[in-house]
Amino acid sequence: PLRSSTRGRLELERLPNLSRNIINVISLAPGVSPTFNPRGGQLITLTGAQAGQIAANGGRSKASAHQLDYVDANDWEFGGIALGTQPNPDMMQEFKLLANNWSAEYGVKASAQVIMVTKSGSNDFHGSAYNFLQNSALNSRDYLDRTGRATPLRQNFFGATAGWRLIRDRAFFFAGYEGRETRGAGSTVLANLPSAAARERVTDPSVRSLLTLLPTPNIATANPNVGQLTSQLTSPSSSDQFIARGDYYFTPQHSLALRYFQNVGTALNRLAGGVLPGFDATFDPVGRNAMVTDTWILNARTTNELRLGYGRSSALFSPEREPATPRFNITGLLSFGTVNNWPQGRIFNIYQVNDVVTRVQGRHLLKAGFDLRHIQDNSVN
Repeated sequence: PLRSSTRGRLELERLPNLSRNIINVISLAPGVSPTFNPRGGQLITLTGAQAGQIAANGGRSKASAHQLDYVDANDWEFGGIALGTQPNPDMMQEFKLLANNWSAEYGVKASAQVIMVTKSGSNDFHGSAYNFLQNSALNSRDYLDRTGRATPLRQNFFGATAGWRLIRDRAFFFAGYEGRETRGAGSTVLANLPSAAARERVTDPSVRSLLTLLPTPNIATANPNVGQLTSQLTSPSSSDQFIARGDYYFTPQHSLALRYFQNVGTALNRLAGGVLPGFDATFDPVGRNAMVTDTWILNARTTNELRLGYGRSSALFSPEREPATPRFNITGLLSFGTVNNWPQGRIFNIYQVNDVVTRVQGRHLLKAGFDLRHIQDNSVN
């Protein structure tokens, strides 16, 4: 039998969700395990970008498929949802997780199928406004911190949504915005460095010049040649998310829906070059997804759904330091310098058209249709 889970609007809005990430709610379904740290940090399967995000019933995490309003929202390189294509819970009407034994129309990948459905307008006005706050006054001290202060953090998730009618019983709209500002949200890191005594014994001019790139340790160790440096490295980030949707009913049996979603963000990775400050990198993801759906109830037994979809996901990783430095390694201590495989970027365009005809014949449900997708990968390295 088909194993599935559905979370409705009230659950999406009211279940505890620290990062307001829809994947956190999906991972609560039976048989589903997250492949990332819900509170932030590195992924298990792959350090850096996405790694499928969930594993269902023992399936590979990269084999899960994702749809936004039944059009493609996949990251076709690393798996999971396409970068920047995760509407916040206030924009969602429901999500469905099909764990196994789904029908042919949900093909493409072998593991779970995640279907996210956005809200639409109605005859009655509905909306929301919010601001979720975290700051250093509310946080505890980091385990490795030696300063006695909480890790710096100031985070605001703020936004609003609204849906209503344009023409009663015929035309409706829904729109939403969310901004995210995070200042801090870093961690305390500990680096092993050559001590002052060890540096004084260096006679090679090239090595002495290299050591000027390293800060002086502020903690002594049992080894007179090695000291430690404690740093609180913050990772500021910001993003702006927007959705607009319109629904028009030509007749009670024939309707047209149009939806556009966009998310633009930027983040500073303070640990890109290792555990030392000064070798930062920026991460700039942009996600766009558009959908047009024509639904036509031909008769009491037959329905046709035609969908057009377009998705674009891009991200640029680039070093902050100019000019860029070489990459250095001090055996037994640390590596530092500009990340040697950046800048790099990921750019995907997905064009999709599908059509599904559904007919009820006696006690049978028959479906037929097609799904065409053109996936364009313009990633650079």
